[in-house]
Amino acid sequence: MKEEVARLSAYPCLADCTANTIHNHKNKMTSQRKKTPPPPPREEQQQQQQQHQCVTVITSDLPQPHALLFSPIAPINRGGRPLGSTDSAKREAEKSYNKAVTHCAEQLATAIQKAKDEGTGNIGKGVLADIIRQARAKFGISDDTKTSADTVRSRVKRGKLEGKIKSPMDPVEATLVSMCTLRARMGLSLDPKEFLDIANSLVEGTETEAAMIEHKRKRGLAAESGVSVCGERYHHQFLSRHQDKIKSTKGFRKDNNRHKFSTYFMFEQMYGCIYGRLEEGGIVEKLDSPVLMNKLGDIVDTPDGAYGLPVECNLKWPHLLMFMDETGSNANQKKDGQVGRKRFIAEKRRRVELCSIASDIKWTLTPIHNARGEPALCVIVFQSEAKSIPFSWTTGIDPTVEINPDLLNTESDTWIHSALAN
Repeated sequence: MKEEVARLSAYPCLADCTANTIHNHKNKMTSQRKKTPPPPPREEQQQQQQQHQCVTVITSDLPQPHALLFSPIAPINRGGRPLGSTDSAKREAEKSYNKAVTHCAEQLATAIQKAKDEGTGNIGKGVLADIIRQARAKFGISDDTKTSADTVRSRVKRGKLEGKIKSPMDPVEATLVSMCTLRARMGLSLDPKEFLDIANSLVEGTETEAAMIEHKRKRGLAAESGVSVCGERYHHQFLSRHQDKIKSTKGFRKDNNRHKFSTYFMFEQMYGCIYGRLEEGGIVEKLDSPVLMNKLGDIVDTPDGAYGLPVECNLKWPHLLMFMDETGSNANQKKDGQVGRKRFIAEKRRRVELCSIASDIKWTLTPIHNARGEPALCVIVFQSEAKSIPFSWTTGIDPTVEINPDLLNTESDTWIHSALAN
């Protein structure tokens, strides 16, 4: 075993190989062989090797590693959610399945009509199975999803090749989705009443409204011309049909002034004022015409290598242009969660209590740096009722300084001025 480990350690990828490495890999191979069927006879293996011959080129003079270390191992089931099981993947899989079944129904209807025209009567044995197999391959249907031949025959017999009955509002629903998305981006999201008012006004006096009235009358629902044809039930069905693009959610409050002044005109005016002040201070100079620049700040001629919008000013003194951003938090640790899922051992029926700050101490941090990305200043503002800042906050504390115990008054934790004077 020592000779085998020394031989394998000569490879860079197996430099840390030990005897345990070989034993562990052997155990995995043994466990895998118990779960897999036995290999084919030796004659079949020789035939397969002759059909798929390959040439192995050895580029190193080192001996070949042991086969156990490079043999395939079945993937380990680590648990968790399977790949592709999210809501989005499920919706896409359902759409692909519906398209595949619709395609099968269309192909079957075409084959039946062709058989009638030729006078054969029947489409032939195995035609539907071939249609289903080709549709599954075309639309990428997974193996664990069954495509029923009875479903395809039922659609053709009923003359409903698409299966589900579409809503009479289908021609205008794409417009409604676009309006809901646009209003949400504008910060003016629609509530159910506003949505229904828009939907009813969009189809008023059109063929869609007449189709909607007839659709509701067939199902014993009250519907009259001139009355709203879309109600609360249609609102829920509309959200269900288009849940991949829109959703129903609660509203969150935001500052009224932020909504009022966060417009393109206000931002353009603000930057105009800032650039004007920078030009007066000589930090930037106005260019004759806007130019395109790349990430390195070099002027480029084509938009392909450009980064961002056209530049109107040239920055002459970047170390004099300062940028700042404000952030803040609360030193209260009462609602803090666990750090790295750290666990503790405690007595039964007792909880672990950690010492922490339970009072509100808010602070604000404002880092300031220049246009080169070099830090210039860091401003920290603490909330406090004290009239003065502690001395150690401004001077800092040097833990490497050796303190003379004669200069410290242990009763009041202050320095003895008489000793310092001497």
